[in-house]
Amino acid sequence: MAVEAVGNWYWLVNEIEEAGMVPHLVHPRKAKLMLGMINKTDKRDARGLNRLQRTGTPPTVWIPPAEVRDQRDLPRTRMVLTRQGTRLKNRVHATFAKYAIPLPDVSDLFGRQGRAVLARSLTALPSHT
Repeated sequence: MAVEAVGNWYWLVNEIEEAGMVPHLVHPRKAKLMLGMINKTDKRDARGLNRLQRTGTPPTVWIPPAEVRDQRDLPRTRMVLTRQGTRLKNRVHATFAKYAIPLPDVSDLFGRQGRAVLARSLTALPSHT
């Protein structure tokens, strides 16, 4: 079975494998070029994938085993969570800078001492923040 490599292909590949079939993960951009499709819709994509599969020419990519897919998700999730944490910390710094509220020097504003400083400094911010 051919599956287009979009953001939610993991579960579909798992289901195909559990059904005893062989999944083929198709590279969407290369398939679009091979089919010469300018306007992509789900209906046209399905027809195009069927045509490529019948001719045996779908541009497939390697599908790692389920265990490897799960292991690869761990660092990706960590990177996303780290980025979100950094954005939130930057937002806190920006809010205090926006209202020109000085924060005492501490090595880590979000460490034990820094959080105590933040708690005391919150009263200086306007209530809507």
